[in-house]
Amino acid sequence: AGLRAAARSRRDRRQALEAAEALGALASARGLGEGTRDALAEVALGFFTPSLLRAACGATLARAGDPRGEETLRRVLRGWRAGGRDYAAHAAGELGLRGLIPDLERVRERRKASAEVVDTALRALRAEAP
Repeated sequence: AGLRAAARSRRDRRQALEAAEALGALASARGLGEGTRDALAEVALGFFTPSLLRAACGATLARAGDPRGEETLRRVLRGWRAGGRDYAAHAAGELGLRGLIPDLERVRERRKASAEVVDTALRALRAEAP
């Protein structure tokens, strides 16, 4: 509950980012409850949410198996603000989100993120192909 509240913090964005990442570790280990997933989705969809925090929330949701996670990462990759693109690209590769390959290719083509991060993610996703 404390991490969920910290992730929703409007006052301290650094604390919110750290809380979202800590929740991501919990999601990998034991999953997250519906209330926590809903709180993360609320933060991710917030109009003034920084794209780095949005990407962290999306990655945490994806780790928890919530489809809103992949959609959130897609929004970061397609968005105007560049702050979270590298984070989103890394998360997509790490989590095996193959549905984001077209978005990653578009980001790479338009040079909207670190080429190294995007290429690493694409290699990881393509290596998983059946």
